[in-house]
Amino acid sequence: MGSFFPLHGHPTPANILTPRRIADEGMQARVEEAHYTRRSTIAAALAPLQVLEIEERQLDRFVDSHIQDAAKRLRKTLRIE
Repeated sequence: MGSFFPLHGHPTPANILTPRRIADEGMQARVEEAHYTRRSTIAAALAPLQVLEIEERQLDRFVDSHIQDAAKRLRKTLRIE
């Protein structure tokens, strides 16, 4: 199984705003918590899903897809493009 720790290339809440804006808004702790929540949730879901032959990469792509969709909706709402 691969690691959940590399975040480069994965859509994250931090991809919606610039690092400076995250810092200015005081959201760094929330962004870090979101990264941790994503990793730990995937890890917890993976064990029972392996019985169905669902692999980490499949679950990871599924989560990424939902994060990307949410980010698009948020950018549209915040008028960030």
